[in-house]
Formats: sequence, C-alpha cells, structure tokens
Amino acid sequence: MTSPINKISHARLLEELRIKSSAIDSAVNGIVFGDADAGITYANAAALELLGGYTLEEVLGRSVLTFADSGEEASRIFAEFMEKGNWMGEVAGRKKDGSPIFVHLSASLVRDDNGNPICTLCSFVDITRTRQVLDELRIKSSAIDSAVNGITFGDLEGRVTYGNAAASNMIGYTLDEVLGWSVLSFADDQEEAARILTEFWEKGSWSGEVAGRKKDGSRLVIHMSASLVRDDDGNPICTLSSFIDITRSRQAFEELRIKSTAIDSAVNGIAFGDLEARVTYANAAALDLTGYTLEEILGRSVLSFADDQEEAARLLVEFWEKGSWSGEVVGRKKDGSRVVVHMSASLVRDDDCNLRECRCP
Repeated sequence: MTSPINKISHARLLEELRIKSSAIDSAVNGIVFGDADAGITYANAAALELLGGYTLEEVLGRSVLTFADSGEEASRIFAEFMEKGNWMGEVAGRKKDGSPIFVHLSASLVRDDNGNPICTLCSFVDITRTRQVLDELRIKSSAIDSAVNGITFGDLEGRVTYGNAAASNMIGYTLDEVLGWSVLSFADDQEEAARILTEFWEKGSWSGEVAGRKKDGSRLVIHMSASLVRDDDGNPICTLSSFIDITRSRQAFEELRIKSTAIDSAVNGIAFGDLEARVTYANAAALDLTGYTLEEILGRSVLSFADDQEEAARLLVEFWEKGSWSGEVVGRKKDGSRVVVHMSASLVRDDDCNLRECRCP
C-alpha cells in the first residue's frame, strides 16, 4: 500500500517534470536531445524554427552532425564532446533551405544518478547576425589598418585612441607615442590648431589643410577631414580623422606660385601661346610694351604685332622647325608707333617631352 508521503513526492516529481518539460518546449534557445550516437530524439519549437522550419518528424533519428556545414569539423567536435562529456563554441550550419546559419552551441552528456550516460543535450542560439556584424567590423578594421590614408580615432576630448600604420609613418611617431595626444599636437601653429578644434566641436566636422612637424622636425602639410562619430541614437561616441600627406604637392604649388609672381612682375615682356602661337597670357611688361590690354590680345597670333608679316611668317616656320628662335623683330604698338624688340621664343614641353605651349620672353 502506497503511503500518503510517497503519493505527495510522486506528485511533486511529476509536477517538476511537467514544468521542466514546458520550459524546454517554450524556451527561446533551441534545445535538442539525442541518443548516445547523437541521433535526435527530441527538438523544441525554437530548435525547429532556427533550423529553417523542419517538423519534429523530419529531424527525429537524424544525427545532429548532419546540420553542420563542415562534416569534418562536426566529427572533430563530436569526438571532443565524447572525450570530455561537454563542448561549447560556435558552429556553422545550413538551414532546411540551404541558407547559412551560425549558432553558439552548448552540448553536454546527460548522466543518471549512477553516472551512466543516458542521452545528449544540445542548447543553441542563432548568432548569424552577430557573426555577420563581427565579420563586417573585422573587414572594416582591416581596411582601416591597411589604408593608404592616415586614420586616427580619438575620444570626446580629442585625444588619440588609435592610429593606423599610414598615420604613424606620416608623422614618424609610433602609436604608443601618440596615444593620449591631441590629434593636432603636431601642428606648427597651436593657436590655429585650437581654432580648428573649436570649429570642429561647434560643427561636428572640419576639413582643410594643416601644417606641422614630423618627429624628426621636417615639415609636413596634410589635408585633414575630421568628423564626430555618433551612435544610432545620435550620441557622440568618438572622433574620426582621415588625412593625406600633401607636402610635396604643396611645395610644388608654392614653387608655381612664386614662378607665376615672378613672371607677372618681370621687367621683360613675357607671353605664352598655344600650339598655334595664339596668345594665352601676357604679363604687365608685355602689355605696356604693346599698349594693349590682356583681353585685347588673347587669341591673337604672337606675331600679329610684327610690322612685316612676310618676315613674321618666315620666323614662325623657322621657330617650328628648330623649336626655338631668337632675334630682333620690328612691330607696331596699339597707337601705331614703331617698336623694335629682341624676342626669344621657345617650345615648352612637359615631363614626357610632349609639347604644351609656346613662350616668348
């Protein structure tokens, strides 16, 4: 005869089992039970949904390993699981429709009170989206690390927290040396740097040129674009600066500017023409010499001012044959008065020896 106490204990046990069964059935995580050979004996609704909409009947008896993308990896994991009695990690698999899925799997060997294995238990969650995001972040991180442009990140006080190899090479410092520095601590003019930072914090972005010094003291000019990085809620989280070294192009620009100023202010008359000898530029001295304005002579032949057009045509033929010409030419000013000039003309070529223009200084 069963005692009332045994009846109560049995009822409690049944209730506990019922609660546990309901919890497993309705769990958000996928849960699968299997036999000693990993053949599925039970799968909850979450597991069936995660695997792409299988029915319980379709998966019963199948090895849990058949859902893995790599059979070789699955066999290795199963061998480790049987050896240790548990396993935890990420596994790539395939859904019913063949689409990829990544799960974080926790597997354990269930034992009875005597320590004998009775079944396997697998619990898993879908981390496909997380894995994709991590892969995207990894790609972006690699792209930033290997970018040709210098790239730095900073905290919300503008202190450097990261710099890629290009940034380090550009300024000559190692990353460890610049961590915690202001991104503009290398600038020559710290007053200008402070103004730039003020404008950056006001507008959330800034773009322009900054002159500074490398670690070895040599001059550096960069074009920098800085922006305030915000999260999905619009809250600022860090600063991002991207910059390129324009020192050489800046030097070339300065050289051209100096040459241009020298030509503009030269005492000798200087004119440039296209490859048909039509005037494209003339300095002030050339205009004073002829009495014309620049607008009046643009497009005219350089030799249209010659008094003797036959001689001018002969000179032009000789010029094209030799690529240069030097001598005296008699011409007429705008007011008709006579002028005699000593002219030196040459063909200007680019670095590849291609003709670019005519020059008459």
